[in-house]
Amino acid sequence: MRHLFGSVCLLVSGLGLSGCCTQMPAEPSLDPRAAGDFILYRLDGDRYPGEPVPEGGELLHGWLVLEACPIEDVATRNRIFRAFDDGIEDSPDLLIDCFRPRHAISVIGSDGIRMDWLICFQCSNWYSYENQTQVGGGATSDAPAAVLDTILANCPERTASDDQ
Repeated sequence: MRHLFGSVCLLVSGLGLSGCCTQMPAEPSLDPRAAGDFILYRLDGDRYPGEPVPEGGELLHGWLVLEACPIEDVATRNRIFRAFDDGIEDSPDLLIDCFRPRHAISVIGSDGIRMDWLICFQCSNWYSYENQTQVGGGATSDAPAAVLDTILANCPERTASDDQ
């Protein structure tokens, strides 16, 4: 009888395990900051706001856009914000006041509000904007730069300014 009970337990547990292993992996949850039209930018941090804009040049809060990469993939959007958050968490205590951003994250929500995060890894600062108004900022480490550069380098839909 014990042998029969053991066989039934083994069969039931085997059925339970087979059910858990055949489920499809869940879609990653989208970071709420990343919901909407999402673009990762490479900026020209060497050109200061107010300087002449090259013909056909696009500006983001006064900084010349070198590349724009629309991001559709939820996992990539989350990866960008995870890297950004990790940089903030690991930020140095000392800030340098140069602010020459070379990266930006931009999201236009379904409500039409545009949020931008401009990041300068040279001085370890970032600023956030709601539409055209600066609403925040802080310190970051330079660790997220590698993640952002990799995503920009592999962007299939990127647009680039001519020879910038």
